[in-house]
Amino acid sequence: MYHRFRNLLLIWGFFAIQLAGAGETPHKVLTLPCESCHVTKNWQDISFDHTTTGFELSGEHKKIACASCHNLADFSQVQANCNSCHTDVHQNRLYPDCERCHTTQSWIVMDVQKAHGNTSFQLIGRHANLDCWTCHRGEVEGEWRRLSSNCIECHRNDYIAATDPVHDDLGFGVLCEDCHSMFAWKPASFKKHDSQYFPIFSGEHAGRWESCTTCHYDAGNYSTFSCFLNCHEHNQAATDREHDDVAGYRYDSNACYECHRSGKGDD
Repeated sequence: MYHRFRNLLLIWGFFAIQLAGAGETPHKVLTLPCESCHVTKNWQDISFDHTTTGFELSGEHKKIACASCHNLADFSQVQANCNSCHTDVHQNRLYPDCERCHTTQSWIVMDVQKAHGNTSFQLIGRHANLDCWTCHRGEVEGEWRRLSSNCIECHRNDYIAATDPVHDDLGFGVLCEDCHSMFAWKPASFKKHDSQYFPIFSGEHAGRWESCTTCHYDAGNYSTFSCFLNCHEHNQAATDREHDDVAGYRYDSNACYECHRSGKGDD
């Protein structure tokens, strides 16, 4: 009888402890009622409108447990700045607002256009599809130093490898933007040709040619050109008669250029 009574006391004591524990809360400091987070089904199902705190949970933040950021004893002991939870691999050398580059979806998903928004080099065209490491090589940890915005700094190999025309040997300048856009290398458009050499994008010659070789017959020397090869199929005898009163006239492309620099026949 004694042993049976003792066992009943042990069982009763065990349940008493469990019931007492069930009534305890891990939250020592709490200003909200229980139903703000918990439901009557069980304590583990939690639903809280985090927008009421001024810090909306989005992306990966929606998937983590409360205790990942909060001290359950006192929920107010938390900070909204990223580095209070996340290790700063940039060693505090960049802006304190991580969202300048990163999103809550993932650390590796970066809004590069937003990050470049306040720099002197806006990311448009093909540059908008690049990741940061394409240009900022080896600078994940530490300061992302200001890079040169000159195209040639990244595209020197493209410049050297160009074959149509050969940029390096023919003395083409290294200001890629004189001919190319940020959307593609081709088609290229040397708009300065009009002001520096001869009007081909404006005036009577606009749209009358297909490529550089329409006039520049020697791919190795762009200083040579022909007015007659692909464009003006002049009859030399007729042209001679038309210019019989022009002193120093020659049936020669360079002579044509000397008189008709604007591209007009009545110059």
